[in-house]
Amino acid sequence: MRVLCITALSLAACAGVNTGQSLEVLAPPEAQLGHGYDSLSDETRGACVAPKPVSRARRGGRWQREVFIVRNREEVVRAAGFSGGVSLGIFGFGLDLGFEDLERHTQRSTTTFAVIRISYDSPGQSLVDYRLQDDAAATLRREGAHKFYEKCGDGFVAAVRSGGLFLGIVALDEVADEDVRRLSGHAGVSFFGIGGKGGVSRENRQFFERHRARYYVLQNGGGPGGWTSMSELRDVGALVHQAYAFEQQVQLGATVPTQLVVKPYQVTSNLPRGADLWNVLEQRRFLDDLAVRHGELKDADAEVQARIAAGACKRRGDARELERLHARYAAALEASRKRAQDCRIDPRRRCSDRGLTFVDPRAHERALARCEPARPHADAPPPQRPGVDSPCHLWQFSSLAARVAEREYDADGSAPELTVALHSEGRRIGLPMVRSYSTEGELTDLYLRPGATATVTIWDRDAFFDDHLASLEGNVPPTLPGGVWTLRQGETQAALAGRCIE
Repeated sequence: MRVLCITALSLAACAGVNTGQSLEVLAPPEAQLGHGYDSLSDETRGACVAPKPVSRARRGGRWQREVFIVRNREEVVRAAGFSGGVSLGIFGFGLDLGFEDLERHTQRSTTTFAVIRISYDSPGQSLVDYRLQDDAAATLRREGAHKFYEKCGDGFVAAVRSGGLFLGIVALDEVADEDVRRLSGHAGVSFFGIGGKGGVSRENRQFFERHRARYYVLQNGGGPGGWTSMSELRDVGALVHQAYAFEQQVQLGATVPTQLVVKPYQVTSNLPRGADLWNVLEQRRFLDDLAVRHGELKDADAEVQARIAAGACKRRGDARELERLHARYAAALEASRKRAQDCRIDPRRRCSDRGLTFVDPRAHERALARCEPARPHADAPPPQRPGVDSPCHLWQFSSLAARVAEREYDADGSAPELTVALHSEGRRIGLPMVRSYSTEGELTDLYLRPGATATVTIWDRDAFFDDHLASLEGNVPPTLPGGVWTLRQGETQAALAGRCIE
C-alpha cells in the first residue's frame, strides 16, 4: 500500500485540487439540501450552502432488483453501497450495530451471503444555484480551511434523490460454485421468488433448508425501520412477504431520501478569493483500502481461531504459535480500527498505514499447515453435478444458434434470408431475420424440464412464398455434459446453450 503524502500545513498541497466531480452516496436520514458533507465519515454537517432555489424532478419512478453473492460482512457492506468506514464499524448513520450483529450471529468460514437489493428511484430535488452561506464564507475567509472543514466538510448536498432501498441478506453455509451462479444477478431474483406471483418453489425452499439459511432485512423507506434497525426473519417466505410489502408501501408514497449528490465547494459562485479548500479524495481511498485489509485480518483470525477450537495441533509448540498469531491479529484489528477513527478526526496527519500490521499470507499459511485437521482415511468421491453426472430436473436455456448448408438458395446465388424460431410448450421464440448461413440470438426466461419437446423451424424468406428449410425436433435430455443441446438434420443444425438450475 502506498503511504499517503501528509503535510501539517495544508491537506490541499498533499491531495491536489478538487476537480469538481460529484460524489453519489447513500443518504443519512437527516440529509438536507445545502448541508455540508464529510466524505470520510459519511456524515452531514451544518447548513453551509443556501438551500434555495430548488428544482424538483418530475420523471417517473424506476425499480431495480438484483442479487449479489459475497463471502463476508465487508463485501455485504460494499454490495449494499456503503463506504469503507462502515466496513470498519466506525461510522455510517447508525449502521454499526446492525452489521456487527450480522457478523456475530451468521458468519462462519463456510458462509456465503446472498444480498437481495431492491431499489426505487422516485422524483427528487436539487439546488439550482450554489452560494455559500454568509457564516460559512466568513469561516473560510477568517479561520481557514481546517475550521471550514470541521464546520462544513469537504462537500455539500446539491441534490437529494428519494425512493426506497430494501436489502434482504441471506446467510448460507457450504454453497457450491454452481449454486452461486444460480443465485446471482437477475436469475437470483427469480430463484428467491421476488416479484413473481408464485412465490418460492418447493425445490428452492428445500435448497435453503439444506444450506441452513438465516434471513435478515435492512430497509430504508416502505415502512418503519431505517438504516439503524436490522431484523431477523424466520424463513424465506417471510423475506419474500416483507419485500412485497416494501414495494407496495413505496409505490403508495412511503418514500424517504435514499441517495445524495455531493458537490465540492469549488463550484460555489461566491467562494472567497484565494480560498484553500481541502480535497480528501486520497484519504477516502485510504479508508476503503484499509477496510479491505481489515477484512482480511478478520478472515485470517477466524481461520486461526477455528484451528485452535478444533484442537488440530499435535504439538504444544504449534498450538502456542497459533495462540500468539491470534493475539497479533486481535491487536492488529484494534489498531486498524482506531487508525480509521483517527483518520476521520485528523485527516491531515492520521490517514496513513504507518505502524499498522496486516496479514502475511506466507506466514499465515505456514502456521496453519502445522495444525492441519485430520484427513479421512479414504478420499470421499466428488459430489455429483446435476446435468453432468446426474439427471437435471430443470434446464434454463439462454441462447439459440442455427446453421444451414452453404449452397445457393436464391437465383442470384446469395445466402438465404434465415428466419429461425423455437417452439416449445405453447411458446414461440423467434430470432431476428438475417441474410446468412448462420444466426444466433439470446433466449429470455426459457425453462424446460427433461423430456419436454422442442422444435426449431428454419425458413428462407422470399418475396412471395417462404421456403421451409428444416424442422429440428427433439426431447430435452436429462444431462448435457458440455452445456449444449444440439439438434441435427443432415448439414442443418441448431444448438441451445443451457445450464441446470435444479
